Amino acid sequence: MTAAGVEVTGAQIGADEAETVWRRLRRLHDDSGLWPFLCDDSPEGTAKWADEFADHERLTSVPVLDADAVVSALVDAQRRKRSGIDPKCDEYWAGLFSPDRVRADMATAPPEGAWDPYSPIGGLMRQPGWICLVRADGGYQLPELLGRPHANDWWGGPNHDRLTGADHVGVLRSWHDRFGADVMMLGAVALTLDVRHPPVGVDHHVSVAIEQFAYCDDLDQFIGEPHRVARRQAPASRWYFWWD
Repeated sequence: MTAAGVEVTGAQIGADEAETVWRRLRRLHDDSGLWPFLCDDSPEGTAKWADEFADHERLTSVPVLDADAVVSALVDAQRRKRSGIDPKCDEYWAGLFSPDRVRADMATAPPEGAWDPYSPIGGLMRQPGWICLVRADGGYQLPELLGRPHANDWWGGPNHDRLTGADHVGVLRSWHDRFGADVMMLGAVALTLDVRHPPVGVDHHVSVAIEQFAYCDDLDQFIGEPHRVARRQAPASRWYFWWD
């Protein structure tokens, strides 16, 4: 139980059965009201983290947000952040959030295969050891309730200086509504989404990749720039984010 009254329950689980158990509990959510998530921390450890990092003033009533407006605000914040840093770099940084540039880069970059978030990033994503449950309308509410993932290095400039729990809720709600993206694994600084209806078509992959890069530009450390996100992650049924 967190200091704000959020009850976290759970049990240890083997990595080989984690996804199966998560899917079973996810199907029961409408009746139970409990959202399951895989975690590398115990319920007690998760609650302790929430006491330190969650926004206590908002825990008792997770807001209903204009989710798509939150996504647009984050993309705009990243564009502003990148402009004016160095005139020589402005064109390059602006291109990261330009659909035309991203499409062009996709067309000229060499082919790439699918990627496994457990292998190419040097152990940044740990196998879950726990299945936890929290009462919530949907997995998109968990960041506000539990203060994770903690995007400690996200900085969008003076007009949006940090990524808040409400920002996480807005982004995740938007992706849930549009693509059936559900929180499957929730770590202190990492997040995995199970995506039932990934975007289809190059234009859609590009726009979603730009959203994902605005939300977590650390994607460039393990997937690459937006054109690679558009190729490798946006069309996939599993989306992974990690903040350095």
